[in-house]
Amino acid sequence: MSIKRAAAFAALFLFSPLGPAFAQDVTLASPDGQVEMSGTLLGFDGEFYRLDTVYGEMTVDGSGVLCEGPACPNLQDFVAKISLSGSAKMGAVLLPALIEGFALRNGFEKKRNTIDQTRFTYQLFDKKSEKLVANFHFKVTNTDEGFSDLLANEADIVMALREIRSSERQRARDAGMGDLTGPNRSRVLALNAVVPIVSSGNPVRSISAPQLAAVFAGEIVNWSDLGGPNAPIDLHLPSARTGLGQAVED
Repeated sequence: MSIKRAAAFAALFLFSPLGPAFAQDVTLASPDGQVEMSGTLLGFDGEFYRLDTVYGEMTVDGSGVLCEGPACPNLQDFVAKISLSGSAKMGAVLLPALIEGFALRNGFEKKRNTIDQTRFTYQLFDKKSEKLVANFHFKVTNTDEGFSDLLANEADIVMALREIRSSERQRARDAGMGDLTGPNRSRVLALNAVVPIVSSGNPVRSISAPQLAAVFAGEIVNWSDLGGPNAPIDLHLPSARTGLGQAVED
């Protein structure tokens, strides 16, 4: 996101590796037993296995292998387990609304369970069989902690109010997650307008986007440069720990 874009919008992102985290050892083998691969099962999305092996993180098509080990998912009664971590703002309304809309559209019963102030779950059930089909676990804190949980394989999806930073992108590469800025690794769910305001007594009634960017960058520090009085510009921004504050900073 460029400085000009950051000054005008806050993007609500979802970042994801490839699937849920299981973190137990399994062995994937071809049906004839000629090829085997062992490692820690990091995820299974119903179609692909994601393993941490001695060769690095690998993704394997589940249709061509047999899974052996205690962490292997039950393919007959597969329950999708998805862990989301990050922005409390996104976890308060937006993501629950999307899940409830998905449940309504597909004919699932939904149940929300509150664990504590920062954790809750959504469970989806088949209406006819009453079997559990999906379990969404939420941890709502901030964007920074969401990325930390993702990189520690403690979350499958990050709820972010900003784009991924270069340091986080490199850490993800080092962890074998590939390039999180690549196609289909993130999705923008919404754009929130950020409206800059000034004191009602300030004679400056308008400012261009490039001028606003220069103010945030510290290149314009006095109102006189914007046609106002000879007075320093004091910026009041969201906390640096919030995704919105970091989007403006970036």
